[in-house]
Amino acid sequence: MFQTASKPRRRSKTGFSSTPDWSTRLSATSWSLLLTDCLIAALLLIFPFIMGGREAWGHRVLISLALLLGLVWSIHKFRTGGRFVILSLEPLLIASLFLVWYQTIPQTPEVLGQMSAEYERLLPDWGATQAVLQPEGEEQAVKTWQTLSLTPTETKHAFWVLLSYGVIGVVIAQRIRSLRDCDLLLKLVALSGVLMAVFAVVQLVASNDRFFWFYRHPFTGTREVLKGAFTNRNHFAQFLSISIGPLIWWTLGERKSHRQRSASTVRLGLGPAQGSHSNFDNLISVRMLLLLCALAGVIMCSVLSLSRGGMAASVIAVGVGCVGLLQNAQARKSLSLGIPVIGFLLVIGLLFIGGENVDVRVNQIASGDVNKMDTGNARRTIWKADLEATSRFPFFGTGVGSHREIYPIYMTEFADFSTYEFTHAESTYINLLLETGIAGFGLLVLGLVATLSRLIWRLIRPQDADQAVAVAAVLASLLAGTVHATADFIWYAPAIVVTTIVLAVTGLRICGGFGSERGLTMPRFVWLGTAAACVLAFVSVQPGLAQRVTGEKYWHQYLIATLDEQRNVAEAAARMQVSEEIEELQAGEPVVDTELISTGYKDVDEDDGKTKSLQRRIGLLLKSLTAFPDQPRVQLRLATMCLQMFDDLQQSSDNNLSLAQIRDTVRSSEFQSKAAMFEWLNRAFGKSIRLPMLADKMARKSLAGCPVQGNAYLLLAETEFLADPASLSSQSMINQALLVRGYDPRTRFVAGQELLITGRQAEAIEQWSTVFHANSMYRRSITSVFSRMVPPAFVMEQFSPTLLELADVLDIYRQATRPYDLRPVFVAIQEQMEVDSEQIGDEARIRLLMDANDVAMKHELFDFCKIFLTKAITLDEHAYRPRRALGMLHLQQQEYAEAVKHLLWCYDQQPGDSQLGYLIAEARKRDMRSQMESAPAIYSGNSDGHIHQSSQSTSLPVQ
Repeated sequence: MFQTASKPRRRSKTGFSSTPDWSTRLSATSWSLLLTDCLIAALLLIFPFIMGGREAWGHRVLISLALLLGLVWSIHKFRTGGRFVILSLEPLLIASLFLVWYQTIPQTPEVLGQMSAEYERLLPDWGATQAVLQPEGEEQAVKTWQTLSLTPTETKHAFWVLLSYGVIGVVIAQRIRSLRDCDLLLKLVALSGVLMAVFAVVQLVASNDRFFWFYRHPFTGTREVLKGAFTNRNHFAQFLSISIGPLIWWTLGERKSHRQRSASTVRLGLGPAQGSHSNFDNLISVRMLLLLCALAGVIMCSVLSLSRGGMAASVIAVGVGCVGLLQNAQARKSLSLGIPVIGFLLVIGLLFIGGENVDVRVNQIASGDVNKMDTGNARRTIWKADLEATSRFPFFGTGVGSHREIYPIYMTEFADFSTYEFTHAESTYINLLLETGIAGFGLLVLGLVATLSRLIWRLIRPQDADQAVAVAAVLASLLAGTVHATADFIWYAPAIVVTTIVLAVTGLRICGGFGSERGLTMPRFVWLGTAAACVLAFVSVQPGLAQRVTGEKYWHQYLIATLDEQRNVAEAAARMQVSEEIEELQAGEPVVDTELISTGYKDVDEDDGKTKSLQRRIGLLLKSLTAFPDQPRVQLRLATMCLQMFDDLQQSSDNNLSLAQIRDTVRSSEFQSKAAMFEWLNRAFGKSIRLPMLADKMARKSLAGCPVQGNAYLLLAETEFLADPASLSSQSMINQALLVRGYDPRTRFVAGQELLITGRQAEAIEQWSTVFHANSMYRRSITSVFSRMVPPAFVMEQFSPTLLELADVLDIYRQATRPYDLRPVFVAIQEQMEVDSEQIGDEARIRLLMDANDVAMKHELFDFCKIFLTKAITLDEHAYRPRRALGMLHLQQQEYAEAVKHLLWCYDQQPGDSQLGYLIAEARKRDMRSQMESAPAIYSGNSDGHIHQSSQSTSLPVQ
């Protein structure tokens, strides 16, 4: 594939070398060199299709291919000898590996304190959670956290990934021996972008919402936008953008090669053969047209991904590539033809398949408005939290791979994003600052400055035209990635990193030249030692990588099962709501389609189905941990599921006690030993008590791998009595949870519950004040607690709910078993309906007004009913339900003229409604009678001389 070191190849005058015959190359290439080239090609062309290398399988392939590449190249150099080429970035690589390794080795408390005081402040009670895990008679577990990384398992894995990147970069630097080798690498990068774009289009057109039509990802599908083999459209767009520079270079080079071939054909032609080639054939080639279409297609796919950062990166790649190539006279002529053709293809393509979404995204970028580009303030919020965390761990960070566990500690607006998880910082540089501190960030900056400055200098002062166009291609892609990295963690996808490394090394080799005397002379035994090290590393790392792959497989199956369960519950709730709405619409009509209502929602053995679903998901978690035990997040999820299943089993148990009640019973019983306690628990609750015992153990193990998981401390606050019957450390566990997850609504809610149980109501309300406004789930839970004790006026006074939140308060109190005065809620709805006029849409406001009307009608507060229904009609004059309800209310209140007006409007909407016709007729009759009764009486005499006044009453059915 590449040029061998032993036989230099002839280059054309244009700088785009002619390709020798494949059989000649194969005969001149040793098997080790050929295998090296195949591995490099696999990394560039095949590896990106393994989900961009982001999944566990991708990491395993990356590390395995990199170590095999190092092994094969070391064997080749051992056989042939040669020099070791140095790019000047090797010290930065060694320093980076040392930094990641240093994050994982145990440190003394004094050293940790010098690095950051946060270790001691955040984890005062972490040691208490680990002592129980030590077997009796052995030395007690350490009482303080020991490593700089707060997720050492992930950081150790990141070391292997970083080592793989280093091996790939070093081997490619040694493999390149001429400009032709650089040409081939650039073409491979360009080809990888084209293949990914084609695959993305095919996958979207024929999508079944699964990657490669068989792999279902837990969190994303393939129907929304172009993604290719990437789970994130930003990563897909960036992968395409870094291939644009080489694609432009290849396209222009093809034009030069074609012109050279055409001139050669004319010169060599004899007689009539000279006239067999048209001028058009001499101007354009089919290959050049294909490359122009490929370039336009890649740019268009990047735009259609709807990634704003990807669009900007593509524009930068095109702009820098064109500006750089303009320095070459031949390139300028090619650009004059290529740019109009590419522009025409792009316009045509986007006009037909672009749609409004592309216009929206482009307008957001063009506006320069941060609020439009960062809708919901998500990026700025996470950046603020990450920078705060960086200031607390300034030197070496919190450990590579720790972002998702660290940012919640410092995100003050966590309640607004509690249903989301930021796996990374949405910025490469901020993410690196958080996880590696100033040390790692400084190494990256030095590497970027050293690489980009050399490329820019060589572009300004090239040694020849061929060097300038190749450097321009590399620089265009690297600058596109560097800029895009500011607003997204694009290097989270290993495929992008590998391609970027190949481009950077290629550019540096072009800048440095290809002299045979460059580099250091390496003894062959050193290469033999390197080969042995690669073999040892490959063998030692495979079991762990295999475990990680299997563990992730079952974890993803669990996530999919959970999402399916949630979807089924949501669909059942939606069917129930539709059925209730049908009942409300048909209420009072002579004929009701009861079959339609009854089939809208079927509750068939719901409890049994829920238990089976829990058992299946717990089984998947156990399989995941059996395959790969070091998964703190999976351990914590298993602990949570065990407690959930225990609670469900207890509801149908003869001894129906919650875990909190069991804890209080154990404490009051004062068992003499733990064995006595377990004997009683087994008698009282049977095998189901093993579930909270397993939950307690898993929570402690999860904290052993990551000490800042707040939910684990909350869980231990419930189960700590199982480890020590006399323990009273539940409050200390809650305090520890507040330290590491103080902005998490769940932590605040559990803390408030504990305070309320102990009689500290004011402190509980203080904890719940932010939780109440976080989301509907916690708001309903808090309201439900208070609905058993105090009237709604107390909730209104303490939490001042908004209009959207009043819907939850009303719904909870309407189900309360105690009779409460709901007028304060109705007054608040009436007032907030005007204040929060833009908080929720008209449809949601009408729904709230109708719910409030139903409750007010049940409590016979008819004045509020009129207010709510009138307001609903004001919001939507064509709304049927509030108009009919208001007509019926007027009818019930014997306000017949108003009733007739509204019922007539309803009859115009549904003229076939016979009951409406009957009610209108009766209302008119009663209205006329009431008018006659209110008029002066007409007296008449009879034969007996008495005076009588006509009086008659009828009964009007009102529904």
